[in-house]
Amino acid sequence: MDMAERVMEAIRPLDRHELEAFISQSPLYSPHRQVLPSYMTHIAPKVVLIRCDLCKAVMPFRSMDGDDWYLPVEVRHINPKGPLRTGLEEKMSGVYEFYFRCSSCDTNEFLCWIHVDYDKDTIRKVGQTVAWSIAIPKELEQDLGGDATYYKKALVLLSQGYGIGACAYLRRIVEDQINPLLNILYEMKQREGADQTALDEITEGIKRKDFTSKIETAAAILPASLMVEGHNPIKLIHDQLSINLHSLPDEEVMAIALRLKTAVEYAVVELNRQKRSKQKFIEDIKSLAKDKV
Repeated sequence: MDMAERVMEAIRPLDRHELEAFISQSPLYSPHRQVLPSYMTHIAPKVVLIRCDLCKAVMPFRSMDGDDWYLPVEVRHINPKGPLRTGLEEKMSGVYEFYFRCSSCDTNEFLCWIHVDYDKDTIRKVGQTVAWSIAIPKELEQDLGGDATYYKKALVLLSQGYGIGACAYLRRIVEDQINPLLNILYEMKQREGADQTALDEITEGIKRKDFTSKIETAAAILPASLMVEGHNPIKLIHDQLSINLHSLPDEEVMAIALRLKTAVEYAVVELNRQKRSKQKFIEDIKSLAKDKV
């Protein structure tokens, strides 16, 4: 995200869907800076995606209706008087409570506490009843191999709000994984009938010692099937790793770390998934051919 995009995001008011995503995905104490609506009730969250311990899966949790959730906790419990006898005023900073119940089992509940600071236009999650998950999806763990240990450490640091440390581990993972990913891209291009010159360029990229040139090679040859709405996940990884994190405020570093985490997960899993899928198809075709003989 360049400076212009960061400025536009900062001045665009926070909406309900962004608040729902923040509740679903953001780790504790990670600040998010954006213009806030005058009243939190204007962006009341409806559905968040949280892992349900009873359903053993990530499930939609729907908001539990209440008549005063949109008031800061201290106003609700200490000073309940105010305009219209609700205590509701414009731009009320403080800690807000959000209540949700699993849509599947209709039993498990999720509570989340978010500190809203109107002076700084910042929201920060300060508590939740279901811990932010540091579990690694099985497929990703398999694809990462030994690097799964680094990924686990990155998740722990993210859960504690240490964006720079998380980025360091994620960079180590990308450095270790870039050659295996280039090898997968080589095989994909080879099966697609790429000419020898294109294949030699990938081979040269694999042999290079410079990490930046390796990831630039991977970004340049990524198949369209792995693009996400026109966005190149490998280029996103390259761009995030090129940013001077030490010059940025904490909330921007955490945002970069979370984007990097998402892009690394997608690139590693999808490239390996396509490799496995094509290998299985080839094996099935060979098996069918043998059966006909």
